Amino acid sequence: MINTKPTIKFHLVTKRRKIIKVIAINFALIALILVTTEVFVTLCFAFPSVCKYTPVLKVLRVLYLKGVRNVIQFIPEYTKYDKDLFYTLKPGSFEFYNLEFKTNYYVNQLGTRDDENSLISPDAVVIGDSFAMGWGVQQDETFAQVIEHKSNLKVLNAAVSSYGTIREMGMLARVDTSALRYLIIQYSDNDFNENKAFLGNEGAFFAYGNKMFHHSLKLYSQRKKRHYFGKYIHTMISGLVGKCSYDETAKFEEGYTTKIEEAEAFVNLLMKSQVNLQDVEIIVTELNSYGNNDSDFVGNLNRIVKSGNYPEYIKNIRVIDSSKILNKKHYFILDDHINKEGHEVIAGEILKVMQNYKPNSQGSKHSWE
Repeated sequence: MINTKPTIKFHLVTKRRKIIKVIAINFALIALILVTTEVFVTLCFAFPSVCKYTPVLKVLRVLYLKGVRNVIQFIPEYTKYDKDLFYTLKPGSFEFYNLEFKTNYYVNQLGTRDDENSLISPDAVVIGDSFAMGWGVQQDETFAQVIEHKSNLKVLNAAVSSYGTIREMGMLARVDTSALRYLIIQYSDNDFNENKAFLGNEGAFFAYGNKMFHHSLKLYSQRKKRHYFGKYIHTMISGLVGKCSYDETAKFEEGYTTKIEEAEAFVNLLMKSQVNLQDVEIIVTELNSYGNNDSDFVGNLNRIVKSGNYPEYIKNIRVIDSSKILNKKHYFILDDHINKEGHEVIAGEILKVMQNYKPNSQGSKHSWE
């Protein structure tokens, strides 16, 4: 009788070796792909201008926003704690940069990106978040400064990164409004959560303490310092897992119900202003990241102020639909803010609206060019 056990054993060993070899090859290929991807992303971030030619630009943007970008309000050299507004910019001068820009900031004693002279009886005040503040552009390139240069009006840029409407109105309350004729409000869709929380808290802002402020700075600093090879891959995988676990139905329902609520909350906050806006012309424009500008907020705001029982200064609000005038050339490639050309476009539209307004009864000490 022939003993087949050695033959069977040989085949099992051979089969096991083949399986191990296949697994090893697959692991090697996966490792090669991951390393190549990490190197590719690193090179793209080193030369941002070439990113727009890659087929994975959207992925690169997400990686930049989640793992690379410097955020001005979390850097202690640039901001300081404020018990009412959580933080303001730190008075003085500094340089703020990211992959696609390097900009100079000159901050006044109010804690906004403008000079001291602009604090004295401005004709127009711009409030908003990072878009209006001028994230990514030089100080004289912000739409606030472009308006000032082209109109001869004194314009104060009182916008601060990440402020919602409620904090913007809080900043406005600190401004000299004795000569105020125009209030220019830049709205962003992420303002709504802060606005809704304020209105739901019986008109009281959730003021975070000094300890929370410094804790936020510490967490941000720790995250920025943790740079390691493979960080971009890790960020990418984490983002995909998070996206897959998100309830798209809930997202749709929430978006559907909050579009009108956004406009209503915005108007309610204007009505609660500590500053008398009865004789002030209010101009509103919405600015979001590229692809997220739409006409919903604009349309709802127009309908609400026209149909509701509001005072004249609310009914006369002029709204600029940025979705019709901005395109991808007005944005940075990786960063989600408008560039110099974008600010010029927004300034031009605001100037058109301002020139169509009749001067108030007191007139203005400034004249148009």
